[in-house]
Amino acid sequence: MVKEPKYMLFPISMLPDIFDNTKEAFYRILMIGFYMYSKEIDCEIKDVAGQLMNRYIFNQKLLTNNLITYLEEINQTKTTSDREFLLMDKTDCFNQHGEFDLSGMDEILCEKLEENPEIKEEAIRWYSVLQSFKYFNLKFDSIGSKYKTMISIQTDKQVLAMVKLDVILDYYKNTKTENELAQFACFAAIKSIIGMGKNAFTNKEYIVARMFGASSMNSLPETPHQLYSKYIKRNQIDSLLEKLEDGWRLIRITDDGLRGFGVSFKSTYEDLYKFIIGRQQDAKTTERNKLKLEAKLKVKREYFEEQMNARKPQDSLSVMHDVLMTE
Repeated sequence: MVKEPKYMLFPISMLPDIFDNTKEAFYRILMIGFYMYSKEIDCEIKDVAGQLMNRYIFNQKLLTNNLITYLEEINQTKTTSDREFLLMDKTDCFNQHGEFDLSGMDEILCEKLEENPEIKEEAIRWYSVLQSFKYFNLKFDSIGSKYKTMISIQTDKQVLAMVKLDVILDYYKNTKTENELAQFACFAAIKSIIGMGKNAFTNKEYIVARMFGASSMNSLPETPHQLYSKYIKRNQIDSLLEKLEDGWRLIRITDDGLRGFGVSFKSTYEDLYKFIIGRQQDAKTTERNKLKLEAKLKVKREYFEEQMNARKPQDSLSVMHDVLMTE
């Protein structure tokens, strides 16, 4: 059993939509968050079968069309060995004490699901989604549109952001200004850059690209969202970053000689400085190695030219070999 969720994952490709159709965009963010969370829920196939039967009998609106069709087909082809299972008459589901009882019936459905891996996979996915709604204390009358929204959004190989559920619900329920929406997008962009770590090194252009759904500057569409040209301006992104520092617990530090800055929502200023200093040392080491290599190649090239001028033409290949093999 997984822990009660406090955060939700969603693809940053959904961020541009929050500026155009805010309510619908955050609804979709919630749905994909529920769906991604549901993938972490472990379940027993017997529980899935029991829930399938329960919903088929009492509330088919909570089933997908494929699952309803599958259960109806079983009902039409049942045999006496099924012990009249799946007659799906409510009166057949109560024992002599008047208690709801599907004992034995779920085992039969388990066997039938094992015979159909595709339906079994859909049933498990459906059950997990249903459980995710319970964890979030949400209710719904039918699963149709919500379920379709969940499974229609592709998340494979996409850059994801992790944001608190309370924040997403606040933006879903309450009207926000464009600047407040931009703050959310900026926050989610930086969270996607940091990922599962505590710190990251980035720059303003990279953050704005992610605000508008691109994984990097190079992956921006030819015609980005109309607000991209506004927030890529230095004064606009500076203002957003300052607001995140004031109200979103962003820590941001830069230093001389660096083309960018360190960001974190969890570190202290001291820890972030250590992270930046470590990066500076790595950069200096890389630059030092580069200078050494350039010097080495230059000396070898000059030596080769001197030897070529001093030897006969037929000796040139042996000279080249000697130079290239010299450490």
